[in-house]
Amino acid sequence: MFGEYNIGLFPVVIVKLKGSIQDEEDFNLFINNWESLYHYESDFMMIFDTSEIGIPNIKYCYKIATFIKSLKNKNPQYLKRCIIIVKNDIISNLLHLTFNLQSPIAPVYLTKEKLTEIYLNFNMNELLEMEEEGIKRKINIDKVIIPWKF
Repeated sequence: MFGEYNIGLFPVVIVKLKGSIQDEEDFNLFINNWESLYHYESDFMMIFDTSEIGIPNIKYCYKIATFIKSLKNKNPQYLKRCIIIVKNDIISNLLHLTFNLQSPIAPVYLTKEKLTEIYLNFNMNELLEMEEEGIKRKINIDKVIIPWKF
């Protein structure tokens, strides 16, 4: 499975991305699991760990951008922020391409920190409510991508 969702710390959701998307079924499972988080009807944040991801087919940048647009159009804005662990320049460039196609739903913080460092530096119960400056004081943030305001 490409995306392993851990909701045990909800409202913080950890998504470990491993390997590559195998086929459309694998991709659909990934986005269906993401979309199911909205059924809680509660604010949440996501931490994506891409440290074990393979190089995806570029078509999935477009598919993720389309999915993000659909989330914006049909779901309340429960997603409050994302932290994406990115250690690979190719993955970083694909993320930037995706967010150029479609702005994110919530602020996105890109970092090279290890997931274990994030666990050690934060009280997960407080992470959702923490201000941006508080996050930046605890982990090294390489870039912040703010959704466009319409």
